[in-house]
Amino acid sequence: RYFVRKKEGLTIQGACEGVLGNKIYGPLGTVINIIFIFGILGGLTISFGTGIPMLGNITYNLIGTPENFLTFLVLTLLITAMFTWSACSGIGKGILVLSKLCIYISFTLIGYFLLFGHPIFEIENTVQSFGLSLQNLCQMLFYLDPTRASGGFPQEWTVFYWAWWLGLAPVMWIFIAKCSAGRTIRSVILTVIMAGTAGSVLFFGTISNYGLGEILLKGFNFSTIGSNGTFLDAFYNTGNQYKLVSDIITSLPLGKMVMVGWFAAGFILLVTTMDSASYSMAAACTKGLKTWDDPPKRLSVLWALLLSICPLCLLWAHADLSGFKSVLILTAIPVAFLILLCMITCTKWLREDFGHMSKQEIIEYFMLDDEKQLYLEKRRKTWEGFNTDITPNENKTTASKTEIPAEE
Repeated sequence: RYFVRKKEGLTIQGACEGVLGNKIYGPLGTVINIIFIFGILGGLTISFGTGIPMLGNITYNLIGTPENFLTFLVLTLLITAMFTWSACSGIGKGILVLSKLCIYISFTLIGYFLLFGHPIFEIENTVQSFGLSLQNLCQMLFYLDPTRASGGFPQEWTVFYWAWWLGLAPVMWIFIAKCSAGRTIRSVILTVIMAGTAGSVLFFGTISNYGLGEILLKGFNFSTIGSNGTFLDAFYNTGNQYKLVSDIITSLPLGKMVMVGWFAAGFILLVTTMDSASYSMAAACTKGLKTWDDPPKRLSVLWALLLSICPLCLLWAHADLSGFKSVLILTAIPVAFLILLCMITCTKWLREDFGHMSKQEIIEYFMLDDEKQLYLEKRRKTWEGFNTDITPNENKTTASKTEIPAEE
């Protein structure tokens, strides 16, 4: 819709047009945008509401700052200032630089946890866990524990993560769509799926397995964390679950230095999550946003502030994780219906535009001439905020090649 059909505006409201038609331009479209905004607020409230206390506990262990609302407020203001600058500087500057820096730090931490942790155990347990996941995939997909024999784990965590992904899906959809110029639908889908899966396997295979190795191989002591000295008590105790993370990190050689890297990675991850969200929400609220334009910076700043206020309110109220979960699930349910409409719309448009063409005809339709290839290569290298002053000379192109490829 945005790159192929050249319809202005990058919103989830517009992505429902194939199903709802012109109704999206009336009150129904307003309702869709409201659901979209509240869904994002719910998902990001969880990210902030759990990330800030973790950073607060790390600063306590590093420099002795108290774990109270004032510390959380200062951390939130620092993150807000950082991602406000990042979002306003555009995708090719602040967001790109911080994202790359976060990747470098994350890979360094993963390598350190692997080399100086329990490397054999971590590798073997990763392979074994992957096999168990494949073996029990169908069972886990439909496991709901109706007798609550496991204490309601699926209800507390499976549904929670389902809602969390749904709440953040529209943000990532808009952000990825904005960055997808010159790429095929297949490459975007495979990159997102493979990168997300690879990142999860690396994280759980090294960092999470290191903590598990400390428990199983070294008998990690929980007596100072949970009131009953057990893992579950330590984890579910809202005030101490962050201390559990910090204590496991400091059990590594040079644990304090590792904790500094952990703080940097966590800080930047919150920044990049929030700046992509504020950028996406500003883009969604900008009427007639053209293909290569950025949304107004004032809107990015406004959403940056609003995205920080909501989790701060819950932290001020001393809401525990169950409170954050409730907010997320309530906001994610209506988002699920909007995502379904978007999927139907995408399928419908693809069939309308290319259903009558063969594979070879589609390939030829999207073949770029030399000038377009040079133009896209320049855009990928510079990423100067999608300025419209860099445009290819369309007079030299044929009618079927006057636009950037549809699958972008």
